[in-house]
Amino acid sequence: MALPVIVTGAAGMIGFSVAAALTHAGRAVIGTDVAVPCEPAPFPFAAVDIRDFDRLRAIAGSKIDTVIHCGAISGPMLGREKPKELADINIGGTLNTLEMARILGARRYVYASTCMAYGHTPEGLDPVAETAPLRATDIYGASKAAGEIMTGAFARSNGIDAVSLRLCWVFGPRRRTECLIRRLILAARTKTPLCLAFGGGYHRQFVYIDDVVEAFLKALDAPKIPRAVYNVTEGRRRTFAEIAAVVAGVVGPVTTEFPPGPDPADYLQQRFSIDAIGQDFGWKPRHDLATGIKAYAEWLQDNEY
Repeated sequence: MALPVIVTGAAGMIGFSVAAALTHAGRAVIGTDVAVPCEPAPFPFAAVDIRDFDRLRAIAGSKIDTVIHCGAISGPMLGREKPKELADINIGGTLNTLEMARILGARRYVYASTCMAYGHTPEGLDPVAETAPLRATDIYGASKAAGEIMTGAFARSNGIDAVSLRLCWVFGPRRRTECLIRRLILAARTKTPLCLAFGGGYHRQFVYIDDVVEAFLKALDAPKIPRAVYNVTEGRRRTFAEIAAVVAGVVGPVTTEFPPGPDPADYLQQRFSIDAIGQDFGWKPRHDLATGIKAYAEWLQDNEY
């Protein structure tokens, strides 16, 4: 019997999508999350808090193939008022999943990190490679940077093959938290102006969920992991106005108002390099922004998020 891949955060957008893709590929999967998926899961699922090590280990069984750790309080907009809880989950929970991987003989561990670990990137550094300094200025970014460092240290000291994927803003089906692209699509459909308190001239970097899933699958099964960390994004950096123009070209006209200034929950970041993941895993995004928006808009015709 094939050993299972443990996917934490399997009720969330990324974890659910990764677990479903593995299941459809014929892999044995056990999904875990403190929440319950909003739709029937095509894989075995167990509700468990990653802070509960004994239950987490019991659900995993006696031996596992790999761990994909997506479970976390995800995004700077969440957990801001509860920093201790966020750190307990994102740092302590990550340590629990690493220890589970060690005890149950996982051959590989893949950690879902974020570009928020970089914080504000140095002005003039373009593109930003994985060797750039991590300078997070909020507890979320700091917790994910800590998870990366802990993953690397744990792997080196315990002989576990591990890798971290630094994801940029992921959009597409099943995203339940704030999403500029979803708001733009719905504004275009309803012919309702979208007015924000910021965004004029401000840049953001997106990546479509299906491309993120492919990055995880490649990281899971690559013959070797030459580097500890990889950026995962579309490879382009666009202003809010440019993103709105792409939505308009795909969905229809959209009226927007973006006063000058950045998103207060985000960082000022230069374009991220995806050369490393291309060289080592042969990964490149299959969806540019327009094709990703088209696919997401079609999904939103029958779904709310």
